[in-house]
Amino acid sequence: MNSEIEYVYSDSLGKWSIYPVNCFDDERLVSEAEMKDYSETLNRAAVDYLCAREGDRDNTRLRVWFFRPRRIPRELPAGYDSTANVANNAELEQVVDDGFKESIIKSPSELDFHLAEVNGWKSQQTVTYYFDSKNSWSRLLVPEEIIRKIFANYLIKPKLLSILITFGEKIKTTEESLLSYFDNIQELNPFRTMHSGDASAYTYGELNGYEIGYNIKYVARHNRTLPKDPFVVRQTGVYQKFNPQDKRTIWVLIHAASGLKERLKSIFAKFNQRPRDFALQLEIHLTILTYCGDNWRPYITYLENFAEDLIDRGFYSQAIEQPGIGSLQAETSDVRELHFLSDKLRRLVQLVDLDIHLGYKFLQFVRRLIVAWSRTEAEPNPRLNELVVGVEDYLLGLEVSKSRIVSLFDRVKEILTLVRQVLDFRNEESNRNISLNLKTLVAASVEENMHMRYIAEKGAKDTKLVKIITIITAVFFPATFVAVSWIHFIVTIFKGREK
Repeated sequence: MNSEIEYVYSDSLGKWSIYPVNCFDDERLVSEAEMKDYSETLNRAAVDYLCAREGDRDNTRLRVWFFRPRRIPRELPAGYDSTANVANNAELEQVVDDGFKESIIKSPSELDFHLAEVNGWKSQQTVTYYFDSKNSWSRLLVPEEIIRKIFANYLIKPKLLSILITFGEKIKTTEESLLSYFDNIQELNPFRTMHSGDASAYTYGELNGYEIGYNIKYVARHNRTLPKDPFVVRQTGVYQKFNPQDKRTIWVLIHAASGLKERLKSIFAKFNQRPRDFALQLEIHLTILTYCGDNWRPYITYLENFAEDLIDRGFYSQAIEQPGIGSLQAETSDVRELHFLSDKLRRLVQLVDLDIHLGYKFLQFVRRLIVAWSRTEAEPNPRLNELVVGVEDYLLGLEVSKSRIVSLFDRVKEILTLVRQVLDFRNEESNRNISLNLKTLVAASVEENMHMRYIAEKGAKDTKLVKIITIITAVFFPATFVAVSWIHFIVTIFKGREK
């Protein structure tokens, strides 16, 4: 998909050009070159690693949730004057269900029909888009054209691209610790007309809203046999835009976990059953943050148990070469395990730090909302103060988790030093024993050499003696032979005479 091509939107949805045109608060401060850069950035990421390829319906799936409260007339008490303030009178109707509807969009044409339906709806609605993928390392199941149309239709700021592109970079060897965050608040109070009892109680036309986007890193169980570590690092992208003029809230969730989706479905339904809570969907972010932070405690407990075995072997390992039966013994492989654990703990400290920074940014956002909305005559909504308390509790939990990880990291560093000292002492002892054994072998070799020299010298003497005997034999053997021969001759003559 060429990012420089102008896409023609259907007349029912309005005309849209290269995203992100018309998506800035003040386009006087944004050059055409900068808009083109945003568009080309999205195009390159989509083609290289981010999005499903266009025309591939088998790998295109955009899940959409609608929440549109359905109301019916309320039974009124006898004598109630129904002629006064009939239009938009909240007392004349009641919410009977959340009007939940789910759709799966598989093509840009289906998206056009969907956007026409959303834009044509005149009552309160919450629309949630899920940008999912088949697994953690695959492309999003949403093509580039669908993303552009959604972002252009709702005038979503291009700052969300920095969050979106992060989910394509995860298929490469990149830094895990990228965090993106942005928010925008307009100064009018969405509760200004919600606290009155007149007919305008549910009229939002004069109000401005807010938007917020971020990605959050967290740990979750992978439920696989491998790798050995039962937890992996994952991330979720979140975007919300509250638009009271159009009476709608738009959510975009990127790579949301199935457990988070189940929680959000129930919470969205509850919010839409109470129209007065429409602007308070900001509270849902606390649910998302809490869900993503739930696994820090069990994961740190797992790491502490894993490290405890290494720590015990380090503390109680004997430095002697042959420990007793059943005694703990540190090995060279433990050094590698401790290094691996240290590196993992460093990364986890950084991820928790990022989550803490994100929590404080969100807390500042909520407090700015409270200040902005308190400038009107409306009473401050107490639930925002409860939201502040909830975020502070969330941050406290992250601070505790970080403290545990840092403490474990310090312990692992100390035990790594101790294990190295034990192994070094053991190596020195082993080298000393080898030296003593070599000395003994050398001494035995010297003694054996002396014995062999004695044998050699004795052999030399025997050789000389044999030589002398041989010479004597050589001298006397002929005479002995002649003598014996003569004796034999004489004896033979005498025997002949006697006969």
